[in-house]
Amino acid sequence: MRRGAALKAKRVLIVEDEVEVREEYKRLMREKHPGLSLAGETDDTREALRILQSTTVDAVILDLELGGDFGISFLDGLNELKGERPFVVVVTKVTWKDLSRSLYNRGANCVCIKGGKNFTLDKPLTFVDVVAGRWKPKESMNEYADNVNLQTQVDVYRNDILGALEEMGFPDSGCGTEQCVEALLYIVLSEKKEVSITKDVYPYVAYVCKTNGRNVEINIRKSIEKVWLCGYGKKLRKLYPYEWSHESGRPTNAEFLRNMAKKWIK
Repeated sequence: MRRGAALKAKRVLIVEDEVEVREEYKRLMREKHPGLSLAGETDDTREALRILQSTTVDAVILDLELGGDFGISFLDGLNELKGERPFVVVVTKVTWKDLSRSLYNRGANCVCIKGGKNFTLDKPLTFVDVVAGRWKPKESMNEYADNVNLQTQVDVYRNDILGALEEMGFPDSGCGTEQCVEALLYIVLSEKKEVSITKDVYPYVAYVCKTNGRNVEINIRKSIEKVWLCGYGKKLRKLYPYEWSHESGRPTNAEFLRNMAKKWIK
């Protein structure tokens, strides 16, 4: 998890045989994912395994249809290496369920289908940026393979959270709403039993939104104040069935985030 400005970026190895695709991954990392850095790039699975043995790699984005070398051999080779495994996202155009199950059983953490609905090269990067190291599925590997892949689940959470906030009266744009979404997503996907709003959530959101923790705290508070001051009455009570301070006329940031997160935490 991110712990503030001193946090080191996740180092990503790109295993992809199309130069244009590798360049697009790198552009997206620079422009949209400051929490990721390039550990290396190659179009050869054997070279990828050598890179893993010589440098620190936190995550791998693996194209399964590598020219002349089916990428599944990388997963088999990875299982033979000693040390901590990197987080592996497989990108493929193959939609066979049996293949997906095989990939998960070989150690893939996520399978992104190239031809899938709304697929972009940003999806595997987002998955690594948001989920890697913070969410381990509770299902067995076979059950996991049968479910919607985790990237889609992250997208669903994000859209559902935004929709819930908009229904309460939060604007669909603006830094306060955006930062509320990121804060709730962090809490919902966190493995920690107790998440600190000030020590965990604010630094994470600040890092993602390129600001500082104090600004995050202020923006979220102002957004909550605007919604509560609008006086939605019964509608607000229905959408937020929790108590809040009569003196301040709104919940605190921590109360709001923790209570809203209950909607998605099972």
